[in-house]
Amino acid sequence: MAFPGGSLVSSILQKSSALDQRLVESGAQKLSKKVGQLKEEMYEHVRQRYVEFETHVQTTCQLREKLREVEGEYRRLNADIGGELRRKIADSAEKRREIEDSLRDVQEKMEFVRRLASVHEELQASQRNLDEGDWVEAAQKLHDVAVCLGELSEMGCEARVFNALQEETALVNSEADLTLVEEWDKRVNWSPESATKDPPYHVILQTKLSIPSSYTLDIEGDGRSLADVVGACRALDTWAEVQLEFSNKLRHLIVKPLVTIPALGVACQVQSARSCIILSITEAEEEEEEKEGSERISELYANLATVFKVVGQVVPVEKEGWTGKVGRLVLPEMTQLITDHLLKKHVPKTPEELERYEEVKVATCEFEAGLTELGFAEAGFSGLSDFTQNIEVYFEEQKRQELLANARSILMKSIHDTEKVVTPERSEIGHASPWSEGEKGGGGREKWTPQLEPGTKIPTLTDLMLHEDKLRDVGTHFPECAVSRCILEYVALLCDLLEASYSKETEEEKMDMFRTVRDLIDLYRAVFPTHHSGDIATIPAAAATYYNNCMYLVHHLIVESAKLSRNLSPRASFVDLILIVRRMGEDTFQQEMRKQRESVLRSLKTVGDFGGVSNDDKRDEVYRGVRQGLFQITQLSRVYKNTLPVHVHRDAAGNLLDVLVSYMIQGVLSLEDIVSKDSSELSRLLGVIVEKGPSVMQMSEEEAKKELHHHCPSWLQLQDLAFVLDARLQEIVDRWAGGEGTLGKNFKALQIRTLIKALFTNTDRRAAALDKITMQKK
Repeated sequence: MAFPGGSLVSSILQKSSALDQRLVESGAQKLSKKVGQLKEEMYEHVRQRYVEFETHVQTTCQLREKLREVEGEYRRLNADIGGELRRKIADSAEKRREIEDSLRDVQEKMEFVRRLASVHEELQASQRNLDEGDWVEAAQKLHDVAVCLGELSEMGCEARVFNALQEETALVNSEADLTLVEEWDKRVNWSPESATKDPPYHVILQTKLSIPSSYTLDIEGDGRSLADVVGACRALDTWAEVQLEFSNKLRHLIVKPLVTIPALGVACQVQSARSCIILSITEAEEEEEEKEGSERISELYANLATVFKVVGQVVPVEKEGWTGKVGRLVLPEMTQLITDHLLKKHVPKTPEELERYEEVKVATCEFEAGLTELGFAEAGFSGLSDFTQNIEVYFEEQKRQELLANARSILMKSIHDTEKVVTPERSEIGHASPWSEGEKGGGGREKWTPQLEPGTKIPTLTDLMLHEDKLRDVGTHFPECAVSRCILEYVALLCDLLEASYSKETEEEKMDMFRTVRDLIDLYRAVFPTHHSGDIATIPAAAATYYNNCMYLVHHLIVESAKLSRNLSPRASFVDLILIVRRMGEDTFQQEMRKQRESVLRSLKTVGDFGGVSNDDKRDEVYRGVRQGLFQITQLSRVYKNTLPVHVHRDAAGNLLDVLVSYMIQGVLSLEDIVSKDSSELSRLLGVIVEKGPSVMQMSEEEAKKELHHHCPSWLQLQDLAFVLDARLQEIVDRWAGGEGTLGKNFKALQIRTLIKALFTNTDRRAAALDKITMQKK
């Protein structure tokens, strides 16, 4: 059986698929039906539940609204009730506070009144005690009254009764103070009573201190002792004032006179009949010789020990603090007095006295120990022994002060009392010195050249060191000049001190002496220029001498400096002081030279210019000014020649002469036209200067030719200018010598051209001469 369009399998599959499809559709319809039924059931169930839920929600909302209304009512009611209660509570608290304040005020007033009554009763009781002589009880009650009034015052009470009680208390206190002072003075009696702070000598001799022989003894017969008075003073807080008053009298009437007046002493007597001890001031007999320092100090210590033993018996009870308080009030001033009036004045002046001073050290330590034992000084008190144990320091300081005082007196001697310092003769080193005198150079200064004679042994370094002093004389001599005698003495003092320092044993002692020498040099810087300032500023010779003094001191400081590092310490040096002292001398002399230069210029400037010098009046005026300047320089040169070293004198005089010469040269060169007569007069005028130059410089003619131009730089220029003023044109050109002649050395080409134009008329010869000078490069 054939199947159209496909096979058997295909037919089977098609049928099977159709069958499956019908089955699926049938199952889907059944399922859809069941789903619909389930939806209907679910819808019905949900609808029923929603209806019930909506009813419950509405009920809940209604209940919530009612709850809110109830809560609002509750809050309003609570606020009304709370406000009323708080107001009533606040009113009650305010009333309670007012009642408490009123109660407290009433209590304070009652307490104040009670205390006022108590104070009044205490005052009356204290007054009765004073009348009955019971000072201790009265003082105690007055003390209680003062405490009570102080408390009442802090309470801010200003009632009339209170003020009246204060006044009454003050009166009773005053009466009690006066009573206690009178009773104290009866038992501790000073005579004379009206002693001043610094009583006269006759009053001091009458001074006596009387005290009871027993602290608890009734010496007045009233049943009361000094102990009762002290107790009352302590209770009344006046004990400190009593101690202060007693200490002041003790210082002024006994301690200070004993220390400052050597003739006074003390005597202590015990009078059994009066049951008292009397301490009195005594005077030594007139014929008794004045005691030495150590004996005087020991005697003073003995007298003061007696005084303090008696004072200690006034109130021997330790708890009263009598000795300690008196000691604190008296000992500082007493220690200072003893130190100033005895210990410092009796510092040993010699080593022998220094050895004997051990007695004073021992006596001082014993005296301080006695004060400590009596209770007047605290343990370890060493106000006096600090000085005595360091007496070696004060011994050296006193010698130093005496040395400074002596040095000051030397420096204040006259600066005009001078002495020539002569250059020492050269010393030879043994018998084979290689140094011999050479030729003398210019300016008076000698030149030294080493020369060896045949067979002379060349000195070794050891030989030179062995003859150091002689070698130093050769190389570091001081030039001959005038030095103040006081400076010679002063420098000798410095050298002696330095030599003495080299022999000291310890490094510290050596440096102390070295520092003393430096202090002496500082003293020179401070005293000498100040004390002699008037002479130095007004007298040229004094200024020159002061310069020499400084240089002489500097010279010796330089010489001694070579020894310092070897004999003292590398730290020892005079370098700073050398520079300062040298600058002092140089500045002073330079200032003096400036003043003299200005004076010379003033005399020249009165002349004006040098034009028309051929006129008689002008010529006289010019000659007068020049001669005045020359005379001034000559006078100064004479002064300087007798004072300054040769080279310094000639430099100074040459400097002043150069001022005059330079002024003359500039004056002539500034002239634009010089007529023949003026030229001749100017040549003669310059010739006068050239002629007097050597005498102005205090030189011989021979020396002037060799040296004058070294000290006066314009001197050769002056000579050439004098030649030009009186020379012919050809002579000027010949001396110019193409710039190689003397004119070329002393003048510039422009200066010579200017002179030629001023001296000669304009001619062909002058033009040719000018051309020859112009050709030069100079």
